[in-house]
Amino acid sequence: MILLNMERHLSLAQIYAMVRKKYSRIGYATVYRAMNLICQAGIAEKIDLGDGISRFEHKYGQEYHDHLICIKCGKFIEVVDTKIEKLQRDLSKAHKFILKRHKMQLFGYCSECAKFAKDK
Repeated sequence: MILLNMERHLSLAQIYAMVRKKYSRIGYATVYRAMNLICQAGIAEKIDLGDGISRFEHKYGQEYHDHLICIKCGKFIEVVDTKIEKLQRDLSKAHKFILKRHKMQLFGYCSECAKFAKDK
């Protein structure tokens, strides 16, 4: 599967273009339906990085991570912080909440764009 071989967050259009290179007769709708099934099976996840483009990332053998997303250039950084993960588990436990999944996305400026940001 193309998605499992990638370490990037791919849009449906990007996945479709890659599939078409190998299987020229496959249509866009087929790739769309396949990606929905792959997500339902828990192999991949659809993510929104705040730019209106849905992207997919595989979850197979991947450590959980959060995203820092630049609102100027769109760059995103994957981050893992064990203290935040523990805090989320502790909050859930304190409220007798059974946590099944979560996402944390922080929006701001990357180090390059922060040099030029007026609202820092």
